[in-house]
Amino acid sequence: MSLLPNDAGTGLRWWMRGTAAFYLFVLLASCPPVVEQLFPLVYPHLDLPRGAPVTEALADAWFLLALGLGVLGGMLLHASRDPLAHLPLVHLVIAWELVVGIAGGAYFLARGHVDPLVTTALTVPSVVIVGSGRYLLGRTR
Repeated sequence: MSLLPNDAGTGLRWWMRGTAAFYLFVLLASCPPVVEQLFPLVYPHLDLPRGAPVTEALADAWFLLALGLGVLGGMLLHASRDPLAHLPLVHLVIAWELVVGIAGGAYFLARGHVDPLVTTALTVPSVVIVGSGRYLLGRTR
């Protein structure tokens, strides 16, 4: 028995909604006052005192990246009404997650500035989004 619906459009609809919800959560969690509180966990080896210009600049960069995810999340919610008509968006999200989520996580690990456990935990949703998205795309053929 499969956990996914038999209809490929229904599966993609819920994939789009779930991915959108995750992206919108990331947007909310990346608001500068919130994300600055997470920096000691994410960047344990860096001196990032609250209110320092470098800390605020890094928080702003996180927020700008999250705004892009918010746009993708909004588009996914809109497209979930007719998912089979928006397959290029699914391909875009998968490509984004491969490059930014998975390869970006590996890059951060290699640079050594980010806690390995946190980076791994942040990469897991990307792997799930890519794997499930590719599976559901395969069901549309």
